[in-house]
Amino acid sequence: MFVELGTATNFSFLRGASHPEEYVAMAGGFAMPALGIADRNSLAGVVRAFSQAKRLEGPPVRVLVGARLVFADGTPDILAYPTDLAAYGRLCRLLTAGNRRAAKGSCILALTDLLDWIEGLRLIVLDRSSAVEADAVPHADPALGEAGLKDLRADDLPPPAAAVEGMLRAWLRFVPPPSPANDNPDTGLSLIHISE
Repeated sequence: MFVELGTATNFSFLRGASHPEEYVAMAGGFAMPALGIADRNSLAGVVRAFSQAKRLEGPPVRVLVGARLVFADGTPDILAYPTDLAAYGRLCRLLTAGNRRAAKGSCILALTDLLDWIEGLRLIVLDRSSAVEADAVPHADPALGEAGLKDLRADDLPPPAAAVEGMLRAWLRFVPPPSPANDNPDTGLSLIHISE
C-alpha cells in the first residue's frame, strides 16, 4: 500500500499545485488509507484537508499533519510529523519562531531551531535542501534574526542528509536498531532517511 508523506498543497506558494481538498479526494479515489500533508514551513493546508476527509464517501483517508521544514542554513529538508497535541504545539512554535525573524511570507529556520522544539516529532530527513537555489542560499544566525543574513557558496554548506541524520542521532544520544524506521520510545522521535 502506497502512502504519500510529502504532499505540498497550493499553500506551499509556487511549489504545490493543487488544493488540499483535491489531494484528499484523489487519495480517496485511489483507496489510499492515508495522505501526509507537508507544506513548506507551514501547517496551512491541513485544515482544508481534514474538512475534505470528513466529507469523503467510501473508505476513509487519514490525513497526516506535518510540515516540510526548509532551513536557511543549508540543512537538508526535513518532514516533521507531530505524534500528539503537545508535539503539534511545539511544531507550531518552531514555525512561529522562523516566521518572526523573516519578512511576511518567508520563514528563516536553522537546525538549532528544530533541536529546540524536537520532542515528539517524527522526522523524515530528505537528501537535499530545497532552499539551495543556484549557487547561494540565505543563511541566518538565529541569534541575530534578519540582521544575521549572509550569502553562502554551495561548498560552504553543511554536510548532506546522512550527516544531519547523524547529528540528530548524536543529539538524542540514540543508537538505532537496523531498520528503515528507527523509533526512539524515550523521545518520541522517529528518524527516516529518504532519497528524493
